Amino acid sequence: FEKAGIAKPPATWTELQEDARKIKGVGAFGFGLQGKEIETDVYYYYAMWSQGTEILNKDGTSGLSTPGALDAAKLYKSMIDEGLTEPGVTSN
Repeated sequence: FEKAGIAKPPATWTELQEDARKIKGVGAFGFGLQGKEIETDVYYYYAMWSQGTEILNKDGTSGLSTPGALDAAKLYKSMIDEGLTEPGVTSN
């Protein structure tokens, strides 16, 4: 973190992405994502919950089409597309 110029943990997803870019800039992967493993669900839930979204709405319907869930998916997709995660994260 010191080598990348990161002095403190990120407080927002935007800061996390900025820090991941800095880490990538010094030759490492900026965000560890387990891709196709079951634990990926948990990472996604964290992103959803921080957007105020649940897996299930209070009426029992899926929460996966809510704006918060879509924002969470876009967040992870953007980190993968930018190369901030390890290669092949969705298939390995």
